[in-house]
Order: sequence, then C-alpha cells, then structure tokens
Amino acid sequence: MSPILRVWTIFSLATAVAASSGCVSPIVQNYRYLGDSSESFSREAPPGFEISPRQAYQIFESFHGPQKTIQDVYYGADRYFVIDGFLGSTPSDAVLFGTFIDGKTGQVFDAEKSSWSSVPPWRDASTSREPAESPSNGL
Repeated sequence: MSPILRVWTIFSLATAVAASSGCVSPIVQNYRYLGDSSESFSREAPPGFEISPRQAYQIFESFHGPQKTIQDVYYGADRYFVIDGFLGSTPSDAVLFGTFIDGKTGQVFDAEKSSWSSVPPWRDASTSREPAESPSNGL
C-alpha cells in the first residue's frame, strides 16, 4: 500500500470513529441545516428570529450580488449562515467560512472588516430586481 493511501485510510478510519462516538464539537451540533437557497424560501423563521429565510437570502444577495450556484442555509441561536453549496457543505464550513446574517436585525457580518454592517434595503419577492434607471445627463 502506498504511503498516501495508508495515511488517507488512517485518517478516514479516525474520522469515522470520532463521528460515531459523538466526538463532534458541541458548537457545531447547535447549528441546523435549513435547506438550500431554493428550499429554505418556503420555511418559517426559526423561533426567536424576526427575519425569514427568504428575507435572509435576499439580504445575502444584496450584500454579495446574485449567485450562480445553490447556497446552503444554516441557522444557529440568533443568526443565519449562508455558504456555497455547490460541492456540499457542513455546519462547521458555514460557521467558519459562511456569511453571517443576524436573525433579528438583518445585519451582515463582513469578514474582511471583522464588523457587522447593514446592507441597502432589500426588496421582498413581489418587487422587481431591475436596477433603477440612471439619471440622464442631457447628452
């Protein structure tokens, strides 16, 4: 057996044993999968949240722009986590690398600035996503 295959086998076995014995971080266990960006629209807001999953995804798109791939949506005690679901995701991926959206205020955590920020007012699903016309300069 090659050294790489041997290391991979040992790692896989160790991961399987840890997962089956409940050695998963308690932090990750507190996050729930809500669905992908299309499924989560039909869900109710989790208890204690004022922002619905649909509104949270609209806020996400206001912050990052329209997405070409499906996004996975998770939630925790007081916020949503949105992460690219193209190759699959886990709760820990969402917490470590996802976009945080506060479930009560709708503010977005900007990882680059390490601060919470508000996004421009988001539109509900009944309004158009067309950009506003630019003012004419008379030329």
